[in-house]
Amino acid sequence: MKRLRPDLLLVVLGVIVLAAIAVLRYETSASVAPPSTYSSNDTGPNGYEALYNVLQAHGVAVSRSERELDLLSPAVRTLVISSVVPERDAINSLAVQPITRRDLPLLKAFMRKGGRLVVLATDIGDPGDAQIGLPAVRAVPTAAYAVPVARVALTTSVARVRASVSVAFPFATRKAVPLLATPHGVVAMTYPYGKGEMIAISAPDMFSNGNLAHDDNARFAANVLGTHGPVAFDERVHGYAIDKSFWSALPAPVHAAVWVVLALLILAAIGANVRFAPPLSLAEPDERDSS
Repeated sequence: MKRLRPDLLLVVLGVIVLAAIAVLRYETSASVAPPSTYSSNDTGPNGYEALYNVLQAHGVAVSRSERELDLLSPAVRTLVISSVVPERDAINSLAVQPITRRDLPLLKAFMRKGGRLVVLATDIGDPGDAQIGLPAVRAVPTAAYAVPVARVALTTSVARVRASVSVAFPFATRKAVPLLATPHGVVAMTYPYGKGEMIAISAPDMFSNGNLAHDDNARFAANVLGTHGPVAFDERVHGYAIDKSFWSALPAPVHAAVWVVLALLILAAIGANVRFAPPLSLAEPDERDSS
């Protein structure tokens, strides 16, 4: 039986060790509780699962969109895009696919055709946001509540809304109707865009599992999301993409381990098949054989 060469044995052992390290790192990261995100699939304090269930229980046609925006169902009239800040803070363990420049024309077309775009985020104000008319937020003294500013259909039966307010829009924002505010800035606003409208909210936990049952949060959520036709939560931005490949679903440590293993196997194959020095002749036997 031919013995395994010592150098190949070392390569095999190295591959086994690296694979074990990758598995241990993955299991360790998976055992750490991920942060609660602003997703309708999340049951934590920041999640919107309670909101999703409430809308569904009250007869609102609600769904989760997990495909690219150009594949969004034409029946959807209200699209909800929520903050990905929790995922960004844990980027090594959670997937995140924020809105890109490719999505901006699709969002514009959605609103021009009469759609209602609802954006809930604390980091509004980059150039992409400006392209769809979103003004930049600014830091304000923290507040735990916001109250109605304008008495319009969207604030019907709303007296106070609980939310963690740390950023807000300026009071003087062109074409916008302020909906909710603190003494230091506007927390929720609406403004027309084509045949549709934009509703921007700078406190995404306003509709969260932790706050929905308090004060008039549920009423305001129903006014915003339950009065303009079928609703879709964009879950693609939170990593729930049904078009995601197996490779993209793997965590970064496993990606690194696979590339290292492939590099070692290539080196082993080269070492076993490519001659880098002249062959060594075998030493002459020091004793005669029987012949």
